[in-house]
Amino acid sequence: MQPTNWLILNKYPFELIPGEGRNMEGGGVSYYDYINKRPTETGKNVQCIATLIKDLPKGLSVWEPFGGVGVFATAVQEILKPKAHIIHEIDETCLLQLEHSLSKYNVAIDKQDATKVLGTQYADVFMVDFPLFSMLRYLKGRWEPELRRMTLQRPQAIIMTDGSSCRYHLQWKNYKKVDPRIDETRSSYVYALSRLFHERYGYSIVACAFHANSFYYRLENVKPNQAQFINFPAGSAKDGLRRVE
Repeated sequence: MQPTNWLILNKYPFELIPGEGRNMEGGGVSYYDYINKRPTETGKNVQCIATLIKDLPKGLSVWEPFGGVGVFATAVQEILKPKAHIIHEIDETCLLQLEHSLSKYNVAIDKQDATKVLGTQYADVFMVDFPLFSMLRYLKGRWEPELRRMTLQRPQAIIMTDGSSCRYHLQWKNYKKVDPRIDETRSSYVYALSRLFHERYGYSIVACAFHANSFYYRLENVKPNQAQFINFPAGSAKDGLRRVE
């Protein structure tokens, strides 16, 4: 099999080498398989990331513990021009792909378990593509230690993923049991989570880019206030990622 060629954000060439991802704990899908099977969702995901980081200063340090195949890292490199960019991944196929796709950038890639190392050192920006995050899982302890360690480092920003947008119209009443101010609107859920983060860590959500399946947040060390919301609807994925011949 030959590598496939893609274009990220209609600007940045990206080559994906052949391979097959590992089976993930909890039934998750390796990002290597994800990009091949669901490229339209990857396209919307990277647009969310780009929207949330585009006005951050250039030359910051970035820690990205869920490297995947390098689509997000490419956007980070091209938009932020970071002075340091640490990338971790546990999937061997993804590691090979990261080395291939990011060879022209100044990045440090290694095999690490994010649950053990995330937040143990300072970075200006943490890029955290949490697998299977939701408010309910978080309140049961999933990803709470990692968020606590990160916020204790007092970074300039945390960019993180939340999968609760998927089937929100069916689940919002369960979230309402946690915070009665939550209703059928996605923004009510985001503001509730923002208040919760601020109570625990001093960080709140200042911007949310989202589509039908995922929320992406930008957290900063400020009091909860009006957040910026940016929606990427169906049909917009090709502007984030598309295959080219």
